[in-house]
Amino acid sequence: MASRITTEHGLIGFFDILGYSNFLQKNSPGEAAQIIVDVLQRLPTEVVEQVRAQSSANHRLTPEELLERLQWLVFSDTILLTLPYVSQPGTTENIWPWLIFIAHVQLLHKQLFNAGLPIRGAVTCG
Repeated sequence: MASRITTEHGLIGFFDILGYSNFLQKNSPGEAAQIIVDVLQRLPTEVVEQVRAQSSANHRLTPEELLERLQWLVFSDTILLTLPYVSQPGTTENIWPWLIFIAHVQLLHKQLFNAGLPIRGAVTCG
């Protein structure tokens, strides 16, 4: 039986690795993939530390709970990040998913750049 496709509202980040072809001339695709996966797997811990250091507010969801919802997909020289969330008009809860997501993106940029894989991209909500 075919699975049903559903949609969700949330944050989306779409990133392209710059100079990927040049990187592959000196490294194998497996090495590139391992660098990316290593960075993506250690980011949640660093995001939680960064967010806790910058925000003392109590929110309905903890950073860990929000990060459990964050998903990533890597294909070729592209990284896709998504974080579903329900907007709550008139509350500060709308800021929390954005803060977590942007902290994740900022650390992703920094760590991949330091590993020789700079990225560029866009973040949107929809």
